[in-house]
Amino acid sequence: MYATGTILIPKQENAFLSDSTLQVEVITGGLGISAVIRNEGDANLTEITWEIVLDGGFVLLGKKTEGTIPLLRPDKSDTIKIPLVLGFGKTSISVAVNASEGVSNTKTSQARLLGLFARLLPGDDNAFTVILDQVASGLKAPTMLTAAGDGTNRLFVADQPGKIYVIENEELLQTPFFCLVLRFIPTMKQTDGSLCITVG
Repeated sequence: MYATGTILIPKQENAFLSDSTLQVEVITGGLGISAVIRNEGDANLTEITWEIVLDGGFVLLGKKTEGTIPLLRPDKSDTIKIPLVLGFGKTSISVAVNASEGVSNTKTSQARLLGLFARLLPGDDNAFTVILDQVASGLKAPTMLTAAGDGTNRLFVADQPGKIYVIENEELLQTPFFCLVLRFIPTMKQTDGSLCITVG
């Protein structure tokens, strides 16, 4: 005698990990060292062990810190940190994470320790980098740049001699939008003028 039917097995949240990705997104310095860990997969990750290790330089406090993140849901992140570091010199910061599901990731950055402060070195992938683009020339002493805020992509530039110019389509319009010198203060000297503008 045979029985027919359906057998139901309770669904486990982590039963199928087709696209599990654990990522160390960014390492930051400052007072202490932090790293952002993200689950970029489509399933929960559990019991994520992590460690931050400093190698090189003269590290008195905070050379190695480790811990566990109990659960990291899909598309969520968590910050791990060494709250206090004390040292001097160039060091390598390595962050390693490993989930119980078998996924792991490691990221390394270079930093300089200055007492309690850790500064990521220029050129490092995690270092704060600013790239400047020239958007206009021919101004005497520009003091402020602000967007029009009306959807036209125009920029207003305050020039210290008291003129406000418009940059439209990446071109500086030669006629001032507003001229404080001619309208209000005809005796204004070259060193006087506008230091900022407010667009509201």
